[in-house]
Amino acid sequence: MAGKISEIGQELKQVLFKRAKLLDGLLPPILFLIAFSSAGFVAASLLALALAFILGVARIVRGQPIW
Repeated sequence: MAGKISEIGQELKQVLFKRAKLLDGLLPPILFLIAFSSAGFVAASLLALALAFILGVARIVRGQPIW
């Protein structure tokens, strides 16, 4: 049982941290869709761009490539 929990933990780390580009690419459009439905186009666009900028800066600070 402990082995399976450890394996699940390793899989979760791999998905969340080694595939960060996937999350970095998905989060701004998801935020845009959520914000667009409640705040309108301009606010949603600004929020999505701000999040993309923050994620890009975070990747640069960590020394990861942005492409």
